[in-house]
Amino acid sequence: MKIVIHFQKKKFPLGKIAKRDYYRQKKNPLFFIFFFLSICFAIYFLIFSPVCKVKPIIEIEDNNLVNFKKEEVEKIIKEISKEKYFFFIQKDSLILFPTKKLKEFFIKDSRIEEFKIEKEPPNFLKINLKIFKPEAVLFDFDQKYYLINQNGKKIIEINFQPDLVLIENKIKEKKDFESVINFFKETNKIFDFKIVKIEIYQDKGVELDKAITSEGWEIYFDGAGDIKKQVDNLSLVIREKIKDRKNLSYIDLRFGNRIFYK
Repeated sequence: MKIVIHFQKKKFPLGKIAKRDYYRQKKNPLFFIFFFLSICFAIYFLIFSPVCKVKPIIEIEDNNLVNFKKEEVEKIIKEISKEKYFFFIQKDSLILFPTKKLKEFFIKDSRIEEFKIEKEPPNFLKINLKIFKPEAVLFDFDQKYYLINQNGKKIIEINFQPDLVLIENKIKEKKDFESVINFFKETNKIFDFKIVKIEIYQDKGVELDKAITSEGWEIYFDGAGDIKKQVDNLSLVIREKIKDRKNLSYIDLRFGNRIFYK
């Protein structure tokens, strides 16, 4: 009797073979060593490599009156970079540099109106700054001169008087001058005369705001009231009631639609 035995190679689906080879490779200790070394190299490169150290690119949109130098920003970046995580990892790489602290610095600086911070690999820290344009000069209660911005906030102290509207404040508690600035800006836009000076003082405990025009006559207005309405009333009385301003002494806008002039 003849016995015939047939041998047949078992066929694995390609997907199963690939899966089997993957798991065999995964069990290979060299695979784990290579994977671990790759992670270590990536961490070293991103945190410790000189290629990834922060390099600031600073652009400043400034003006002639408010002085702001790039060196000020570079200095604060260096100070932040020297800080450390876990006592030994410096924050001088782009990935670890805390832009939040830089933002806090810009927010606190009254000279800066707008800022933008961007990280661009491998190491560029792009910073765009827009410096406040001064709207007026404030001679404050402390007998010092300051440039103030469009929000009525002090920018910097100065020791000269530029060719800007002068606001003279004689009230110690007065800190916000935004409405005053809005009044002279709106007025100077629509009339052929200009407001050159504003005086703020108290009379019997009540704040008085007085604007002095380039023609010499005065405007009393309410800094706590509706500025647009007062400017509209000023336009109305000048257009309909006061044709000749040569002998005009003042216009009083403090009492709503009741406008007084002399």
